[in-house]
Amino acid sequence: MATDILNGVHKTIIVRLAQSESDRTAALYFIDKWFTEHNGCPPPKSEGDILIACEGTEVVGAVNLDFRGEDTIFPLENLYDFSYLKKYFPDFDRRKVVQGGRWSATRPEVSRLLLSAIAQYCVPIGIEYLIGEVKPYSVKRLDELGIKFVILYGVCPSVEVIPEDKRKYYLELPSPRLMVIKMEYLL
Repeated sequence: MATDILNGVHKTIIVRLAQSESDRTAALYFIDKWFTEHNGCPPPKSEGDILIACEGTEVVGAVNLDFRGEDTIFPLENLYDFSYLKKYFPDFDRRKVVQGGRWSATRPEVSRLLLSAIAQYCVPIGIEYLIGEVKPYSVKRLDELGIKFVILYGVCPSVEVIPEDKRKYYLELPSPRLMVIKMEYLL
């Protein structure tokens, strides 16, 4: 929870795990609307956990988190050659990684709260890295927030495996890139 002063009015933003069906529906609606407005197509489907940021009853941000076991691949592994990732992170272990996706926020401070909440949620269960896709606007936001991250420029998405209604995000240049953040940088 954080208090934000906006135009002299105190606003409280609460970030929590979307556990109820109504929270999940509201978060997914917000994500789909934000993603479509900013990328021209709906985001890929995801079944993972969702962190939702609310200001009163209004959803102001959300992020999807996918966890995997040792032998179950991440959704992004269907799009990117993860052997490249393993070259830079030789100790890559899916059990210590969370895939963050569909990160959507109305303003920078909401992004900061969501990213911090990811670490607070994931570090206690042994997660050390966050992986995700970034385009220039996400890179700019991470830079503005002072968060250290690594972009793996040597690996590009395999667009042919993406459903046609979701391809615009990947075909519109610049293409998204795979990104890695150590959880400790989000605390």
